[in-house]
Amino acid sequence: MSEGPTTPADPRGEDLELIRRCRAGELDAFRGVVEKYQERLKFLIYGIVFDRQIAEDLAQEAFIKAWQALPRFKGESTIYTWLYRIAVNLALDDKRRKQRTPEESLDDIPEAGADLAQSARLRPDRQAQAEEMKAALRSGMEGLSDAHRTVLVLREWEGLSYQEIAEATGSSSGTVMSRLFYAREKMREHMTKHFRGEKT
Repeated sequence: MSEGPTTPADPRGEDLELIRRCRAGELDAFRGVVEKYQERLKFLIYGIVFDRQIAEDLAQEAFIKAWQALPRFKGESTIYTWLYRIAVNLALDDKRRKQRTPEESLDDIPEAGADLAQSARLRPDRQAQAEEMKAALRSGMEGLSDAHRTVLVLREWEGLSYQEIAEATGSSSGTVMSRLFYAREKMREHMTKHFRGEKT
């Protein structure tokens, strides 16, 4: 018995249908891809370059490159791991090329203390604690190498599987697991020392 048509409940099926329509020249379909993933790409890129404007620019460039590369997309990976690989490469290339100083603003960092930040808006007495958490996370992330920061962002912020991260970064699953373990340990060590008042 042949399989029935892909149902809308299948995210990958939805993406492949969008790609099929894009290849047929339907710009509205590609606009759907952009609307679905642009914010996630911005957060991903920001986690690597720590500059909001650069993240905006590189996200747009990633979609342009994706549009140009559509004829070569075979559907062997999901659309978002394909997009993330383009975005990660652009972010790392930009960082290596420009060696920019990270922007001072912490406003856009998606951090583990999101609930704490929300509480701070309701309880002014916790404002300083929320800001300290954000600053500690920021400094810890900056202390990681590009490779370790990238896998941490993809896993913790984006929730990608090891295989998806491997596809997005062009690494093996074993390398991803090793880098992720190291990154988590370094962040745990950094946060512990920070809140003990020790130098990191």
